[in-house]
Amino acid sequence: MKHLLALIIMSSVLCGGTVDFRGGKVLCAELSTAVPRISGFVPDNYNELPADRIYAAVTVMCDEGRSLSIYDYGLEVFGKVYPCIAIRTNNGIFTAAHDDSSRVNPKHKYTLLFITDSKLAGLNSNEMHGLRSLYAKGKFAVQKIEFQNIGKKSFTAAGAIPVSGKMTEKK
Repeated sequence: MKHLLALIIMSSVLCGGTVDFRGGKVLCAELSTAVPRISGFVPDNYNELPADRIYAAVTVMCDEGRSLSIYDYGLEVFGKVYPCIAIRTNNGIFTAAHDDSSRVNPKHKYTLLFITDSKLAGLNSNEMHGLRSLYAKGKFAVQKIEFQNIGKKSFTAAGAIPVSGKMTEKK
């Protein structure tokens, strides 16, 4: 019985989970130095892109009736908030669309892309970061999430991320 209990606990840790955020569930959060392909990205639209860059991707599934745009969330790292620069739907490419929010399909996975300073959000640690709602206050205005450091690898395709998620929640 003890072995069965230990196996169940270990499998739940290895399988991961989700972390609630204001718009739904975070399924996966990764840091990478690999430059992702971004359609329509204009660096001049951003005042403070860091010179030493690391890319952060947060894959989510949104609740029914939600909308999503690059203006809705920022990534807070040690008090500095980095803007979302692009979003991809399912296994598509990242798009830096600057149009208004659009309704999401609650069955689709959306990956929010951020460029952060590698000196603050380095690959040698999985320190906590906050997914910050830029327009709402209260519960889930900032949700702490832990990133997996994947080095020079490309971000995990949304189709390879289970709906049950790959996250661990830290408080």
